[in-house]
Amino acid sequence: MTKSPEISVETARMERAADAGLRRFVWLLSIGWTVVALASSGWGWRDARQDAVKMGLVRAHSQFQKEAVAHSYLAERPRAPSLGGVRQPGGDLEEEGRSTETMSQGAKASPKAAKPQIAAAAPAYMDDLLRNLLADSYGLSSHLTSLKPLDLRNDPDPWDREALKLLETGLAEVKEVIRIDGAPYLKVMRPLYVKKACLTCHGSQGYSVGDVRGGIVVTFPMASAWEQVWPELRATLIGHLVLWIVGLVAIGWGGRRFARGAREYRRAQEELHRSEHRFASLFQNMFNAIVYQRVVYDDSGRPCDAVVLAVNEAFERDTGISRSEIVGRPISKIMEKLVFPDTDWRPGFRRCVDGGEILRFEHWIEPLGRCFALSVFTPAEGYLAVLGEDVTELRRSQEERLRLQEQLRKSQKLEALGKLAGGIAHDFNNLLTVLFGMTTLIRSRLKRPEIPVADIEEKLDDIEEASAHAAALTRQLLTFSRRGQVNLELFEPNPIVRGLRKLVARMVGDKIDLAISLGKDVGKIRADVGQLEQVVLNLAINARDAMPGGGKLEISTESVAISSQTALLWQVKPGRFMQLTVTDTGTGMSPEILERIYEPFFTTKKNGQGTGLGLATVYGIVRGASGHIEVESQPGVGTTFRVCFPEVSPSADEA
Repeated sequence: MTKSPEISVETARMERAADAGLRRFVWLLSIGWTVVALASSGWGWRDARQDAVKMGLVRAHSQFQKEAVAHSYLAERPRAPSLGGVRQPGGDLEEEGRSTETMSQGAKASPKAAKPQIAAAAPAYMDDLLRNLLADSYGLSSHLTSLKPLDLRNDPDPWDREALKLLETGLAEVKEVIRIDGAPYLKVMRPLYVKKACLTCHGSQGYSVGDVRGGIVVTFPMASAWEQVWPELRATLIGHLVLWIVGLVAIGWGGRRFARGAREYRRAQEELHRSEHRFASLFQNMFNAIVYQRVVYDDSGRPCDAVVLAVNEAFERDTGISRSEIVGRPISKIMEKLVFPDTDWRPGFRRCVDGGEILRFEHWIEPLGRCFALSVFTPAEGYLAVLGEDVTELRRSQEERLRLQEQLRKSQKLEALGKLAGGIAHDFNNLLTVLFGMTTLIRSRLKRPEIPVADIEEKLDDIEEASAHAAALTRQLLTFSRRGQVNLELFEPNPIVRGLRKLVARMVGDKIDLAISLGKDVGKIRADVGQLEQVVLNLAINARDAMPGGGKLEISTESVAISSQTALLWQVKPGRFMQLTVTDTGTGMSPEILERIYEPFFTTKKNGQGTGLGLATVYGIVRGASGHIEVESQPGVGTTFRVCFPEVSPSADEA
């Protein structure tokens, strides 16, 4: 793992100390493992020695069985009373200092048949003879010994003497591994008890039947036993050596892995501690107040309350409530006494906990005399957080600003009313001038009979047109003030737009080319006919004023389908709409002006040339008819207004 540059000096010091301690532990563990391996090898060596000894004991016991058979045989043989020997039928016996006699010596030969010769031999001699006959191929040897030997060859050595003393105490067997000429031998001695037949020779020594008169000693060379157990012992020692080496390697490898894991763990712990410190610092030093809570559930598993776990310093600062006063308390008590004393807060609480809904609202806390913008959300399952911002001063400043804006708006209204009065007076003055002029001219011409009637009718048309302008201006004022009477009716818009061609042409003048295109599939709309005419005329007047040097004005209608997504943006119902498009090639408008074109009394025209009510009136008419208006304009390119009125289907018309 690459060392992070953020690891502190303290952590580095702790890592060095931990590594040193781990090295000591690895050394101690290696030494302990070595001790265990040596102890296990020693145990195996001890077991091998015991196995060798057991093998020697098995051989010795086998020899003892043979000796027992021999002694049983000798004890059962008839003896020569005079010599104390065992009578043997036939055979020659060597003279080795033993008393022998031919029982038929000095006797005369029988005339019928010669009697067999009877030999008498000492039991010790017979024991040696049988012992030599029963010797095995493992080098095992045995001999008799006694503390009171009749034969000097049975005189005990120091080991035999100590063993005989132990047998006289009642032991059944004495065994020991000793070294003879540098080689290990197993010596085993068992007692030789006095029997009745033995008293013939040994009675004079003071023995009684059942006494220990000596012992049978079996000597077994351990080299032969070691030859048999050594292969297994060698395999055991090699196995222990391999295990010791593998164990040391495993200890070293495991120590390195453990050191690396411990180092990573310490660094992770430090990073976790640092992260917790950062978040705790962020929690405590946030400008907004935070209340962290644990949700409490009832027996049915529904959230019923919450307990405050922690609050930050901003909470104490904004509310004046200390941490000790609120931490550990249920929010139901806090809500009922402090926040919502007269309102049921539980439905919103359950929506937030169960549905994950984020609640945002402002609330005036009367006991604190402060207004807070609150956000309630669930940061984790089973927990609730309330984020609060003190907006008291902000709301007070907003209220003050609104009050000032209202005063400014009133003053602007007064100013606008002055402009409106001036504009209306100017317009009405022009209309009245036309009316008075035309009336005077007609009167003068009526006195002259030669003037044709057609000329008088033309002047009457001008009077009618000026009167229509006056009526339109009056309707505009009434519409803006919301006091005009609106007559909603179902009609086709194309004939209305077509009927305004002549009037629009006179309004825009000869410098502007007028083109009107009417869609064939346009349906009926439900609106006020006069208001639709007013929309067309106002947009045409604005287009004329934007083209003082002339240009082109296009007015068209068509039926368009509005999707659900577009209707959502327009805040209307989806369906088919009649779209009235008015396009000019005038000066266009900047983005700053586009943002304010629908504001009442806002105008870019010179003083006395406009009231600032035209587009505001158009906007009010369109929105009042559940329609929509949008504009596109670029400086030096021109402007396009699109006005949409919802079409009425035949089924809705019948209804």
